[in-house]
Amino acid sequence: MLFSILMAVLAVPLILQANATPRFLQASAIAGLLWLVAWWIRGYGRGRFPIVFCLLEGSVVFAAALATGAPPTALGLIYSSMMFRSLYGSIRSVVLLLLLYLAAFFGAVTIASRFTYLDLPLTAVLPEVVGLPLVAVMFHILATTIADRERAMSRESTLRESAAALVAALNREGVYAAAVEGAQKLARDVPGTRVCLAVGSPEKMSVTTAVGADADQAQGARVNLNDLPEPIRSS
Repeated sequence: MLFSILMAVLAVPLILQANATPRFLQASAIAGLLWLVAWWIRGYGRGRFPIVFCLLEGSVVFAAALATGAPPTALGLIYSSMMFRSLYGSIRSVVLLLLLYLAAFFGAVTIASRFTYLDLPLTAVLPEVVGLPLVAVMFHILATTIADRERAMSRESTLRESAAALVAALNREGVYAAAVEGAQKLARDVPGTRVCLAVGSPEKMSVTTAVGADADQAQGARVNLNDLPEPIRSS
């Protein structure tokens, strides 16, 4: 994130020294960069970026690239932004943002070539068609791999703690409590989860403990394992 913020700050002098672009466009681009930095900081703190704001991010990148008068000078901002943002969200949101960034860059190049007399051969900007997607894919795979590893380590830690709690339990109630707590920790990242513990014969099991979403509705419920689907019974 810090590298992306640095590139956004360095883009400001490039915008201010562009004599061929209107002052209104320059002011709008700088204001957009301020918003973009604030948005990055907020999203970093929350750990997510809502997909509905991708269009606004692409618009800011377009305005900043165009306001420089020479869009290739804004590639540092574009690449650093793509690197940072590819670390968050689903593959769908990353692809959407990638398409918006590509459209922003090539749109800025097209307009700048017509109105600021910028002479850029196609070979000067064509590599970005490959470079930007490659960066997005690499950083998204990196983020996904790290997240999967962290989840696996968290599950292993939870299982170790649950095993220790089961060994330390002195009575049936202690075993039940340790089992329910361990299951609840394993499912803590899934919203709306309810963990129930039922005891008794397979045909007449009774829920003795329930925690999580609508736990009070499950307390005391009767369960017949034979009525459950085969995949659940055999799991």
